[in-house]
Amino acid sequence: MRTAGAQSTSEAPVYEITPEAGTINFRLTGSIVPGGTFWKWGARLTFTSTDPSSGSLYIKIHAESLDTRNRRDDNRLKQKNGFDVQEHPYVTFQSTEIRQTGPNAFIVSGTLTFRGITKGQSLTLTFDREGDGRSEVDGMLYFDPRTDVVRNPRAPFVIIADRVEITVDIKGRRVSGPALVFKQ
Repeated sequence: MRTAGAQSTSEAPVYEITPEAGTINFRLTGSIVPGGTFWKWGARLTFTSTDPSSGSLYIKIHAESLDTRNRRDDNRLKQKNGFDVQEHPYVTFQSTEIRQTGPNAFIVSGTLTFRGITKGQSLTLTFDREGDGRSEVDGMLYFDPRTDVVRNPRAPFVIIADRVEITVDIKGRRVSGPALVFKQ
């Protein structure tokens, strides 16, 4: 999943996400392993019209691609008491609403699904209004294993960290279709 696009009609902008220009990192607080990077992920940013609020953002992170630069830590984090990549191979974010907060800034509300638990989260989305239709999604998604697992008694207890933070910095650009029409 490397690119993004809406139906290629003349009424909807089509955006392409460039994984090579972005990063998705993770940080573990309260853990002896500080964090690392996810090397395999994809994202889609689609629109059904030129209204930015018609957009949808989907991010899919392959949990097995985590890299702490230490093979032993990687193997430990992939186990059942960590990211549990066998049972839960993906960490996902699916937007539910895109709301304009400034001339070119938006809040993307949605749901983060991590280890089978889904919770509300938000990211920021900015667009280059004057240039070549560039966009950037950034922000932090987080999961608190000790408290979030308690809310879902079916999930096993996670002992890897007090908090898992996933920092998203992804870039895209409009490749076809009309420009988005921003509120002033």
